[in-house]
Amino acid sequence: MVTQPRIPNMGTLLDTLIELEQASQDFHLRLQRMFAHQPEAKAVWWQMAADEALHIWLLEQAKASLSPEQQAAPVDPQVWERVREAMTISPEAVLERIQTLEDAYQAVHELEHYEFGAVLDFLLSEFFPAEFQQAFIRSQLREHLARLKGLRTPEWRRSVLAMR
Repeated sequence: MVTQPRIPNMGTLLDTLIELEQASQDFHLRLQRMFAHQPEAKAVWWQMAADEALHIWLLEQAKASLSPEQQAAPVDPQVWERVREAMTISPEAVLERIQTLEDAYQAVHELEHYEFGAVLDFLLSEFFPAEFQQAFIRSQLREHLARLKGLRTPEWRRSVLAMR
């Protein structure tokens, strides 16, 4: 007999999402240290780490708002699969590959894709009204894109080396 994998409950899912956001915040803080010699880059990574702190707080508030019964409710398998996919990314491995600011820029673009898909999309759709969801996502995307544009051109980013 084949045992079906256990689908986590809402409380476990929120704990996992909080851990993912904490790892993302740590990742941005590590980038901030790697590029501390370049003030514009340092500021961008610091601001993005602050965004992660907001996401952590939102997840903690969402979990705190749930009753024990709601926390025990099973999670949609598709949601869990997106989270599992995001969990396969090793921030350490990504950081090891970063040699230039361009490498960091590209890595952040990739990680943001997973974060929006696994964390923010779920969080907003489960806990916030539709009008807030759209405004928040647009605002987050606009802010992140504006910050990343502050990192100038690919040629310039390739000229800024990571410090270890």
